Amino acid sequence: MGVFNVMKTASGGASLANLVKREVETLLRDRLGALLQEQNQFVTRDEFEAVKIMAENALQQNEKLRIKIAELEKKKNK
Repeated sequence: MGVFNVMKTASGGASLANLVKREVETLLRDRLGALLQEQNQFVTRDEFEAVKIMAENALQQNEKLRIKIAELEKKKNK
């Protein structure tokens, strides 16, 4: 009977270990999936650089327009 109980306990332990392993794998898979979805919120370096250039161009254009408006206002007030 002692050997049978040891085998039964070992079998139960192996089943429990297998169950824990599957649970950990599932949790890791779910967390990895969530992390990958979060990564989709980031932009690539190329996208960042393109928007940066557009912003710089817009700032330059705004400065030119600000100067032009100041010149026009000056002419208007003469």
